[in-house]
Amino acid sequence: MRRLAVLLALALVASVAGVLAPNAPSAQAASPSAVTVVHGIKGVAVDVYVNGALTVPNFQPRDIAGPLQLDAGDYDIRVLAAGADPATASPLLARTVTVPSGADVSLVAHADTAGGPALTAFVNDLSAAAAGQARVSVRHTANAPAVDVLLDGSPAITGLTNGSAADATLAGGTYSVAVQVSPSGPVAIGPADLTFPPGVLTAVYAISALDGSGIEPLVQQRPMALPPVVPTGSVSVVHGILGVPVDVYVDGVLTLPGFDPKDVAGPLRARRGRLPDPGLRGG
Repeated sequence: MRRLAVLLALALVASVAGVLAPNAPSAQAASPSAVTVVHGIKGVAVDVYVNGALTVPNFQPRDIAGPLQLDAGDYDIRVLAAGADPATASPLLARTVTVPSGADVSLVAHADTAGGPALTAFVNDLSAAAAGQARVSVRHTANAPAVDVLLDGSPAITGLTNGSAADATLAGGTYSVAVQVSPSGPVAIGPADLTFPPGVLTAVYAISALDGSGIEPLVQQRPMALPPVVPTGSVSVVHGILGVPVDVYVDGVLTLPGFDPKDVAGPLRARRGRLPDPGLRGG
C-alpha cells in the first residue's frame, strides 16, 4: 500500500511540478518533500503507470495517502482511468515530471467547473500558532461555482472559486460549518459540526463527481509546529525604600498591593528576558 501511495503521489506531482519547482534539476542531494495525496473525484478510480509499467491499479476516490517523504528527481508517469487499455486509451496525464525539494504539499485530484479532471497543489502552512489556536484551510475542489463558507451561521470566507483555498486561524473547538453558492445561494454542504483541534491544520475539501453531483466535504488533518517555549525564571521583589508603601503592577496587572518597606515577595515565576517597568506607585 505504501508503494502504491508513493507512486500515485509522483503521478500527481506531474501537474504541479511547474508550480512548485519549475526549473528544478534532476535528482540531487536535497531535502525530501512531504507529500499527501488526496483523491477527490467521486466515482473515478485510476491506474498509474510508471516508466511504462502498471504500478498503481485502482486507486479509489476519497483515499488520502501520506504524508510521504519523496526525494527530488525526474519520473516518467502516465495516469489512465482504471482498467483502460494503455495501448489504445488516451491517458488522463502523461509527462516526465520533476519532484520538488523541501515542500509540504497536498496534491489533489478533483473535478473542475467544466466537468473534467484537475490536479491542484495546496501548500500546507504548518507554522506554529498561538496556544489553543487551530488553523483551517478551506479548499474548493468540486465542480461548482464560487462558494461562501459559514462558521456558526456567519460568513467566514466569501467568493472561493474552484482550485483555490482560504486559510484562517481560530480558537480550537467544534463549529457548525456550511458551504453555500455565492452570494447567498443554495447550501451545498451542511450545516455540519466539524472539530478543529488546536495545534492542527485542518484542510476541508469540497469534492464532487465530475458532473458536479454529490458535493460533500473531505477532511485532512496535519499537525502544526509547536509554538516556541518561553523559558521562565524566579524573581523576588524587595522593597528597600523606607517610608514609601507601594502597589506593584506587572504588565498592567496589580500584583503586589500595599507593598510595605522592608517587605520581600517571591520568588515569583516570570518569563526570562528584560523585565517590564514594574510600575511602582506610591500608596
